[in-house]
Amino acid sequence: MANELMKKAVNCTINQLKSLKNILKNGTAEIQNNLHEQRMKPVKLLLKNCMNIGSEDTTENSAFIFSLIESCKLNDILRIT
Repeated sequence: MANELMKKAVNCTINQLKSLKNILKNGTAEIQNNLHEQRMKPVKLLLKNCMNIGSEDTTENSAFIFSLIESCKLNDILRIT
C-alpha cells in the first residue's frame, strides 16, 4: 500500500514538473491552496444542506453563484460582512 502511494506521488510530481518549475522561477505564486479551500468550505456546506431542495440543476446553479461570490470576495471585488 505504501509503495503504491509513493508511486502515485512520484508520478504526480513528474507529470506536474513543468508547473513546478514555473512556480520556482516566479516566486510569487502560492504553492498551497488552504485559503481557497477555506473560502469554499461554506459553499460546500451550503450545497450539502440544499441537496434536497429543487432539482439537480438548481443545486449546480447555486454552487456556481456561491463560488462566484467567494471568488469576488477573495479578489476584493465584493465586500459582504
